[in-house]
Amino acid sequence: MSDPGPRADADRKRSLREEVGPSYELFIVAVSTLSLFNILIFVGPFDPDTKEIAAILDIILSGILIADFVGRLYLAEPWQDYFFRRRGYLDLLGSLLRTHCSCQALDNFRPP
Repeated sequence: MSDPGPRADADRKRSLREEVGPSYELFIVAVSTLSLFNILIFVGPFDPDTKEIAAILDIILSGILIADFVGRLYLAEPWQDYFFRRRGYLDLLGSLLRTHCSCQALDNFRPP
């Protein structure tokens, strides 16, 4: 088998970037907005069961945001441009912190 080479990989990345359109960006905005509402549930005067459901949902949303970060990092040319100049590290940091906080919140709801 022959290796398709870097040109084939660049063509594949270009076609993937063209497929990611405004509908995907709106989906990510909706996920981010829902995550912000979850923060309000965490800090607000809500029932512990409601906060537990929000923590579970937040883990799922964090997974989506981490997958978005990985996809953007993969499709960026060069990846350093996305990570440093377009502040992709903030996407990663925000996703990881949300996952960590959600897991800690779930630990608080663990029965004795």
